[in-house]
Amino acid sequence: MAKRKAEDVDNNSESEAVASSDEEVQEKKKKVKKTTEKKPKELKEPKKESKAKKQRQKPEPTADEDEEASGGGAEGQVLEGEGGEKYISLGNLRRAAITGFKGKVYVNIREYYEDKKDGQEKPGKKGIMLSLEQWEVLKRNAAKLDTLIAQTK
Repeated sequence: MAKRKAEDVDNNSESEAVASSDEEVQEKKKKVKKTTEKKPKELKEPKKESKAKKQRQKPEPTADEDEEASGGGAEGQVLEGEGGEKYISLGNLRRAAITGFKGKVYVNIREYYEDKKDGQEKPGKKGIMLSLEQWEVLKRNAAKLDTLIAQTK
């Protein structure tokens, strides 16, 4: 009989331990559920805009900027950049310029961006630098490209 009581005490303590661990698990689940619950819409903070989205939302251009963006006013007008380089604006911060690199001359058609720190327009990654030979081939085939453009419209 004494053995039976000791066994009952051991079984009771084991079942209490199991019960308390089950309660702990339930408590942890409640805590996790509270932290993962969604906030009501009115309490949510608005999402931050990405840099790309901010770049697309340009302010309305001034009359001078609008003229430059549309091709620099008169067609073929040569403009001068902040660093003194001469270029022709293609609109939307795109430029065509003649540049030198390693002793050779190139036609550089490139997209520019406005530097947030100093507000200057700087050349971006997107663009192409054509050698004078490539430029000549492009010019000779401009009429063919015009025909292809007309066919795709």
